[in-house]
Amino acid sequence: SKATVSVLYWHKKKKKKKNPRMSGLREEGAGVPPQNNGNPNGSSSSSSSSSPPKPSVPPELSKLAPKADQVNINDVFSTNRPKNVLAGASSGVKSLLKGTVCGVASLTVLPALGYKEDGIQGLAKGTVAGVLGCFGLVTAGVVVGTGQAVRGLYHTPEAMKEMISGKKRWDKETHKWVTDDLESERARMRENTTDSDIMDSARRRYEEEQKKSDTAQKETGDKIVADQAYYNVLGVMPTATEIQIKKAYYVKASKCHPDKCPAPEAKQQFQELSQAYQVLSDPSLRAKYDKEGKDAVNAPEQTMSPDVVYISLFGSEVFEPYIGKLSYSLYFIGDMSFTREELETLQHRREVRIALNLTSLLRPFVDGHDDAFCDAARSLAMHLSTASFGDRLLAVIGHEYQLNARHRLSMWDSSCAKAQSATDNIVSYTKIASSGYAAYKGFKKNAPESEEDVTSSLIEMAFEATHLDIAKTLANAVDKLLHDDVSNEMRDRRARGLFKLGEIFLAVSKEQQLNTSVAQRSNVDRLRSAMTPIHEG
Repeated sequence: SKATVSVLYWHKKKKKKKNPRMSGLREEGAGVPPQNNGNPNGSSSSSSSSSPPKPSVPPELSKLAPKADQVNINDVFSTNRPKNVLAGASSGVKSLLKGTVCGVASLTVLPALGYKEDGIQGLAKGTVAGVLGCFGLVTAGVVVGTGQAVRGLYHTPEAMKEMISGKKRWDKETHKWVTDDLESERARMRENTTDSDIMDSARRRYEEEQKKSDTAQKETGDKIVADQAYYNVLGVMPTATEIQIKKAYYVKASKCHPDKCPAPEAKQQFQELSQAYQVLSDPSLRAKYDKEGKDAVNAPEQTMSPDVVYISLFGSEVFEPYIGKLSYSLYFIGDMSFTREELETLQHRREVRIALNLTSLLRPFVDGHDDAFCDAARSLAMHLSTASFGDRLLAVIGHEYQLNARHRLSMWDSSCAKAQSATDNIVSYTKIASSGYAAYKGFKKNAPESEEDVTSSLIEMAFEATHLDIAKTLANAVDKLLHDDVSNEMRDRRARGLFKLGEIFLAVSKEQQLNTSVAQRSNVDRLRSAMTPIHEG
């Protein structure tokens, strides 16, 4: 933990002799504690030059050790403003546990490191440092924890007032009560940086990184190959890097996949594209192809790239207005380097778009046209259910709609909904773990008959991870929708309409799953459906 490493750093700093060379590294941000030796390997200078070097702080701890001016109580304890007494109590308990665990760790680790470094004398110094560190960390945990509990109690009346009025929502990022104005958000999104601008910035950053790290590739500018057909299919030069080839394949495959492109020639284009990618993405096959041409390459069985598989299964464009662009799809774009702020901005814009789309979708219900709304919602649900994993995604979305609408409709129901949401997350994490273990067991068997089970387990892992992403995103989007700067009556109508929409989505999902042809489709069957052109090729 950061607290233990901070104490370690303090203990090392107490040494009388310092190595200017190591101190200089620390000042430059290397994060390495100053050593009392002159040996770059960390041996003690108090011994004769022939003495064997004594081990210093392990490298993994040295890398974590912060500089003196970087040690901050927020690195260990949460001092953010709690929402209410429950949040304050929770934060207080966490701070107390963190202080205790870190204190016990320093009491255990420091004496051991001291003995390892300087024998009995080091053990004594490490014990003293460990006791002081333990006392300080536990005391800090108690003080911060008590303070958080008191602050939570103090802010409870305000929280009750805002929850009853329903005009503001609690922002988990800023730890403040805020009012949403979706129309203002829409205007800001149009005026400010677009998603394309953010992606272009990430792409430029990646290209700059490539220029620095890929100098060797530039030397192959005059590369001569025996056959350039596969490069032409992907639209890249023979000198293209692995990332450039992957990007070209991803872009073209997304456009010509038969599920997204109804053109008659799309199937053939997709098959050629997959064959070219399978050769050029394998270094050994690519080298052989470059040297001897197509005839020398026995193209492997055509398969889809994992990124295209994921997007084909869960990232259908028909769902995008209701769940946005899935977060995990960004990690498959190999030619971009996002900062944390860019990813947060993209996620915020995703949530605002979903909220705005829900505003339009719910407008007939809000205006009192209940029957027309239900008919339109059912038609929409039937259309969405035809997509890959459409029936299961409908169930996830419908469940989340109802769960989050309950927060607005009843204060008691809101507490139950929060508990159910936490339970759902635990269930999803459990399924991810169990599916991962099942896939691991299948890999270890390394038998042809276990291949389908492994594939099914991996798909289930991906689906549950997608489920978590959708649940979190919809919770934030609905929060914005139901705390929009409109009348209380309109907020209530939106909540009731959203609950009804969830009910319809769940009903259609259940109908589809009871359908024999759908019910008998395994994860692998769904994958084969998404890869139909490849298997037929």
